[in-house]
Formats: sequence, structure tokens, C-alpha cells
Amino acid sequence: MVLAAEFDLMHGVPNPSLHLTCEYRVQYERLGDSPLPWADFSNAMALAHVIPYLREFISNMTNRLPFPVLIIPPINTYGMIKEYEASLAAPS
Repeated sequence: MVLAAEFDLMHGVPNPSLHLTCEYRVQYERLGDSPLPWADFSNAMALAHVIPYLREFISNMTNRLPFPVLIIPPINTYGMIKEYEASLAAPS
């Protein structure tokens, strides 16, 4: 299974001083008789694997810029996915 996750870290920031985006590609492979079936592997679980790498990358990169360091707080990926799916289901 391949996951592509794209992040716009300035989303919702009015008149941002910089444009900060990144994309991660993650590949999962099941070996043998894995106890976790693919059907139980959720989007939130995959996102929870990516967020620590995103957090480290962003703090490291912004630490090198003449801007305040951006530190991403802990994120409840299950809540984030639930909110996102609710926004997709909501009438426009």
C-alpha cells in the first residue's frame, strides 16, 4: 500500500510571510501472516506514522530561516481524519 500525504503548513494563516508545503510518500508492505489486516489499517493510523517526521522536518527547516521556528504540537490524527471526513460530507 502506498500513501501520499501533502501538507500546507500555512493553510488558514492570513497573509503568510512564506509558502511552506511538503509531501511525504510512504510505502507499507505486509510480510507473511501479519496480525493486522489491511481493512483495519486506517488513514489516521498512517497519518500518525507521518506526523513525527513532518514535525521534525518543519522545526528543523524553519530553525534555519529568519522567521520564528514553527513547532507543530501533538496532533490527534484520529480526530483530524474524523473532522476532515465530516467536512467532506457536509453540504457546500
